[in-house]
Amino acid sequence: MEWRFGRTRWREGYAIADVDAFMERVRATLDGSAAHPLTAHQIPEQRFSSVWLRVGYDVEEVDAALDDVEARLTAREAARGIEDAVAAEAYVDRFMLARAEAVVTAVVRRPERERFALARRGCPPDDVDALVRRFDIALRGHVRMDPDELLDMRFAVLRRGYDREAVDEWCRRAAKALAHRQRQRSAPGRAGEGRSDADDHGGRY
Repeated sequence: MEWRFGRTRWREGYAIADVDAFMERVRATLDGSAAHPLTAHQIPEQRFSSVWLRVGYDVEEVDAALDDVEARLTAREAARGIEDAVAAEAYVDRFMLARAEAVVTAVVRRPERERFALARRGCPPDDVDALVRRFDIALRGHVRMDPDELLDMRFAVLRRGYDREAVDEWCRRAAKALAHRQRQRSAPGRAGEGRSDADDHGGRY
């Protein structure tokens, strides 16, 4: 597993050497080569040195990656009682997909114009909010939306807009969640189950 983090200079960042060293431990834990593997509860306890006015890693991107690592380790630890390796890995995948969708839909539930942090130069909130609404309706199966539309979306830049990196990260996660939901709907035996996707989200619209 590889991670690539954006870099900051004019706002707080994490010290690059600290993050790189810890992510090496994470990588070894996940691929099974660690002599002393990390556990899920150790991930949120990790602290990095902060840097200002020199290059560091984007704090939100690193924190998001560690959230994913914590979730994956939590799922692996829960799956240890499953003897079949394939079934255990499938359990982990289901856990991660469910968590990823929860993270994405948490943004949907935020008030409009407050869905992402504001930056001095960023994406137009009205345009992004419109995309989030369309994604939500598509996730519930009421309109068709290609996941690539989320990945390929480009927004104008204006003063005091949504943070572009946060929006891009949400679009990547949303595309994965939408593609997974669409595969579920097209799988044999899913038709006619008598339960709409609106039930999953409380029928917000």
